Amino acid sequence: MSNYEVFCETVSQFFEKNGISFEMQSTIHDASLNDEGKQYLYNGKYDKFPVVSMDAIAQEGYHLLKEIPADRERNINTVDAFCIDVEGEWYFIEFKDCKISGNRKKLRDNIDKKGMANWLMMQDIFFSIGEEKCSNLIDLRNPCEFAKKKITYILVFDGLKDPYSYEKVREMDKQGKHYTPNCMNKFKDYFFKDAYAYTVEFFEQRFLKEIQKFQKA
Repeated sequence: MSNYEVFCETVSQFFEKNGISFEMQSTIHDASLNDEGKQYLYNGKYDKFPVVSMDAIAQEGYHLLKEIPADRERNINTVDAFCIDVEGEWYFIEFKDCKISGNRKKLRDNIDKKGMANWLMMQDIFFSIGEEKCSNLIDLRNPCEFAKKKITYILVFDGLKDPYSYEKVREMDKQGKHYTPNCMNKFKDYFFKDAYAYTVEFFEQRFLKEIQKFQKA
């Protein structure tokens, strides 16, 4: 099985053993639905690309595991999608149907909460599963080191709504590099292996196309 399949099976079995059953798998298209629930940001060639819905894990699994009442104020902020490539690299993917440039506190706080809460939730789940059963997925002896070596946080946005950030992504891409907006700097500097932004189009060509290529190899 692939790393992604092992992840899904391991986590699903854990919840089922605790009497919780739900569908955690989704597609990159479905995961790209905006906060208003009115528009999908990604409708491209790889719209069936399989991902884990972190919202499903948080709201349909984790809060039941913790016996937390269904209350919007107690919801965990998670990223939209998660996947693992053939090399065991982890990707947190968040879609934003808005402008990401500028040092806007509300956006920065949202990106911070989703990235960190997502990672803390996943650590808690895997510690509950136990090191013996998930050693091939994550190094629980030093989760911080694992995150710094293996996790990349990707922010996907609509370039038409943010020409400034679009140009930054395009300029960095010409240099073979990624563009990290201010709202993601701390993740790249301190916590994760990398953190950067893509427009929807660059996300398709530089991420989805490439990860599909290696998974099929």
